[in-house]
Amino acid sequence: MKILKLVSVVLVSLLAFDASADRVSSRDISVEIVNSRGHELPTFDTRRGNQKVLQKAYVQARQGQRYGIRVTNHTNERLAFVIAVDGRNIISGKRSDLKRHERKYVLGAYQSATYRGWRTSKNRINEFFFTDEDQSYSAAFGDYSAMGVIAVAAFRDRNRYEYEDEVHYESRDHLRVPGNAKARRDGSQSAPGTGYGDERYSRSRRVDFEPERRASAKYLFKYEWRDTLCDMGVTQCYSKRNRLWSDDRRYARRGYAPPPPAYRAYRYRN
Repeated sequence: MKILKLVSVVLVSLLAFDASADRVSSRDISVEIVNSRGHELPTFDTRRGNQKVLQKAYVQARQGQRYGIRVTNHTNERLAFVIAVDGRNIISGKRSDLKRHERKYVLGAYQSATYRGWRTSKNRINEFFFTDEDQSYSAAFGDYSAMGVIAVAAFRDRNRYEYEDEVHYESRDHLRVPGNAKARRDGSQSAPGTGYGDERYSRSRRVDFEPERRASAKYLFKYEWRDTLCDMGVTQCYSKRNRLWSDDRRYARRGYAPPPPAYRAYRYRN
């Protein structure tokens, strides 16, 4: 049966599974972290792991910024996706291990969708936005086990067959950006987390899907503030130094040793 053109498709039932020899790889699926205008956020590939199955990258976050997770299915079959933010399934809100029994979003062949929040009902979500980890949705449940990680696991349908090309529509309305999180008393910036933002309309329908036992591809994104990425050497950050105003305090304020003279922070060494 052909899938209707709706914003979100939510898994309703799980049946048997199938161990198939041929698998969809990460090259058949695109996952991007985008801002409210749909532009991809600065992303830095770690170049680790089996590139056919696992993709890992850092993403640059900005305080108070709303974001979405854009997933594109480049195959001619229907796929389901377990999506977790800070270790919590974005549909159920429960702790996620990216397993087949969890609730999923389903995309038809050559379909794309952007998931922008925690699903609170069939037609409502509360938006994702970057905030202090202590102000995040996961922290409200006392769960810091996967803070700062956006994870997507793709599953094939046991009853797979070719689908016609379908367009996946999404809402274009823009809501206000949530306020910035509070800074720590010592002036330093806390690690980032994802907040439970403004409510917005997001239509969905339930469908049957029989996932395979194992995910065909996984994507892990670790989001960090720009200063953290600079200090880690993930990205090169050049700054003009003022000879009358030392910037060593920005390192000391975090409790780390400042770099030695003439050493640039972006020259990261293992």
